[in-house]
Amino acid sequence: MFVAFGDGTIQRSKVRRMVVTFSETVSFSGPVVNAFTLRRTGTEGAIGDVALTANPPTGPTNSVTITFSGLLTEGGGSLVDGFYNLTIDALQVTTINGTIHLDGDGNGISGDNYSVTGTIANRFFRLFGDGDGNGIVNQTDFIDFRNAFNNGPSDIFDYEGDGNISQTDFIQFRNRFNVVP
Repeated sequence: MFVAFGDGTIQRSKVRRMVVTFSETVSFSGPVVNAFTLRRTGTEGAIGDVALTANPPTGPTNSVTITFSGLLTEGGGSLVDGFYNLTIDALQVTTINGTIHLDGDGNGISGDNYSVTGTIANRFFRLFGDGDGNGIVNQTDFIDFRNAFNNGPSDIFDYEGDGNISQTDFIQFRNRFNVVP
């Protein structure tokens, strides 16, 4: 199984989706979204489960795209700043014939949840302005932000998702300068 947290690039300034690709086609015991839990952790801001939408909504499938909504999102569906833990419930994911549950820890025994605890190293985090995905908004990110400012689309630096990089986006960027998630 492979999980792409974000858009597949290194940036963590905007995280609007996650794609889970299974090693084979799988079935789900109910709606696909029920198998997934994404939880924001940390010391600042709201902590809790993110509202998720899965595509496709029902199985079988070998790939699921998950998008986010609700109180732990902002700016066009991006997660808010913070670390995120992912759990895939093994009891809700089976082989296509429904006989073998997910082996989430890869030990050869089915029935284990797949889980990831968010860290900077595994990049299961979001930090607006972190264009290079290193876990801090710094001078390198500022150069990229400055190049995008008033110069057209740069989706990763558009905080409120209005299609423009403007003063509002700069204020949000500046508030996070030298900050880690």
